[in-house]
Amino acid sequence: MAAVDAVSPVDMLSDRKPRTPEEKALMQSAKIKALRERLLSGGHNVVEKLVQGGEFRPEEEPLNDNYLRRWLRARNWKLNVAEEVLISHADWRVAYCPEGRVKESDISNELATEKLFLQGADRQGRGFAVVMGAKHNAWWRDAAEVERAICYCLDAQVDVADATLNPDRQTSVLFDLTDLGVSNIDLTVMNQLYEMLSAHFVERLGILFIYNAPTIFWATWKTFSPIIPEVTLEKIKFIYPDDLSELEKHIQPEILPKLYKGTGDLVPVEKYVESYRQRSS
Repeated sequence: MAAVDAVSPVDMLSDRKPRTPEEKALMQSAKIKALRERLLSGGHNVVEKLVQGGEFRPEEEPLNDNYLRRWLRARNWKLNVAEEVLISHADWRVAYCPEGRVKESDISNELATEKLFLQGADRQGRGFAVVMGAKHNAWWRDAAEVERAICYCLDAQVDVADATLNPDRQTSVLFDLTDLGVSNIDLTVMNQLYEMLSAHFVERLGILFIYNAPTIFWATWKTFSPIIPEVTLEKIKFIYPDDLSELEKHIQPEILPKLYKGTGDLVPVEKYVESYRQRSS
């Protein structure tokens, strides 16, 4: 314990690795506190921008410990980096969602494709979404609208998460690649999703199932996968119709669509969002 007591306040906020588990806990707690103080006093109106942009649930305390811990953890507990990216994120959030959310009217073309579904919270309390890859058309889609639709869906997944089971409100996703063709493969959108998760929904991905990937997918995967961090790759599971045991471990039958041997129906994301808002009002 003497080594912990000897750590100076300045050293407590440094980027060096802690020497003991006790020191690690103290350093992390100190950095959470310091990050909150910097964001509140830095003159960037971070809280106001995040609240206006719909970052927090009504009952959620802005800049709570879990929230700040997630951003620090995603930036390897580098305090200055976490502060910089959170200020940037707050600016993006209020500009992107000035009314607190992406409106359905702003993504009407994407919703009309009927490729985005939200099923509820999975066994771990994560908002579970299903995406039908074969209903996406890379040749006529509007990239900006796709990006807004990604934000809309991720926000909805975070909202429906069970905060008791899942304090970080992580998400689970099933990308169904059945009947995927050349016109459905879209590296631009794959990059948009990756950038959205990395910059604005940090550590929100809990698990990603890629279902029934055809041969045509693997060349794209070979190009794209090297940029994905190892910690994220470990969350990606490839599954096929003849063995859904991994999926069934995480998704209960009542929210798992019948397509995947569950008992639930597919629920369009906008329908689930409408129902959720009615229940929450």
